[in-house]
Amino acid sequence: MASEDDNALLRPTKLPIELIDRIIGFLKECTEGEQGYRGSVDACSLVCWAWNELCRPRIFSVLAMRMGSDETKPKVSFLRFTAPHLCKYIKELTILFEPDFCSELEDWVADVLPQSVNVRCLCILDTARSAVPKLLALGLPALLADAPIQQIHACNLHFTTNDFYRLLSPFSSTLQDLFLWECTVSNGSTTATPTHSEGPQITCLAALRKLQIKPPTNAVPRLPSKSLEVPRLSSLLCIYGEHFYDLSQWNIANVSELTLRVRQNSDLLRFSPSLQPSALMIIIRQAEQQWVYTPVIRWIGNLLSRFSRLDDLVDLKISIGNAE
Repeated sequence: MASEDDNALLRPTKLPIELIDRIIGFLKECTEGEQGYRGSVDACSLVCWAWNELCRPRIFSVLAMRMGSDETKPKVSFLRFTAPHLCKYIKELTILFEPDFCSELEDWVADVLPQSVNVRCLCILDTARSAVPKLLALGLPALLADAPIQQIHACNLHFTTNDFYRLLSPFSSTLQDLFLWECTVSNGSTTATPTHSEGPQITCLAALRKLQIKPPTNAVPRLPSKSLEVPRLSSLLCIYGEHFYDLSQWNIANVSELTLRVRQNSDLLRFSPSLQPSALMIIIRQAEQQWVYTPVIRWIGNLLSRFSRLDDLVDLKISIGNAE
């Protein structure tokens, strides 16, 4: 006959809720990016109400909207009609513009975005290079003005100068990381008329600390003609082939970490003489197997001579090799 101590050992032990939360979080870390992750967390959310509360923030942390496609309508419709309170869990928002997207903003977008007040990362991708006027005309930045967006990824976008500042203005006080991937900026003003009220345009990103830029390879890269103030920018990554943007009008004097990923025949970076990094990394990659090092060394020397002074430079790294 089993004693009371033996029976106590056979009884199931209830795990502390904090430990369950750590286990579910560990599940995300192990399977993030894999198709099995969503199914695993969805299954965990069905165990009980307590587990459901722990899983919801992870299930709804990422939302992708494909403008011009019906693929994401079921999920967004669920957030709009059935569970609008779940919008607060969205931390990463991706907006992808399909080539056949029209210029009409559907009600479900206008209802969901203002309730997504905790979005930290905004990704905007364009497959037809015509999304920015539509995006601004629809007032999408204004719909997210209450979200503390800290990171913006812009990919394959074509701006006018005014469009560039109108897009970033609502997030000027919170934006810390900006990624401009194959984007171009032309002078002029957009013909798009916003459907929502906008605040004043800014030329200062007071919170920006990290900037990564990769220009398109098949077009002359341009950035806004007006100077952009980035007083707290500390890290700048430039990836380019032959040509790069002209940064001479940008106030980037406070950049301490500068990384250049270039080719053997790349143009020299144009920047303000006030730039004095303390850490400089130069990565040169080329497709050819046979290297001619004399022009590479000359290129590095010409780049270093563009700095007015290098007294603050304490870490210089140079990597030369074949393209991966």
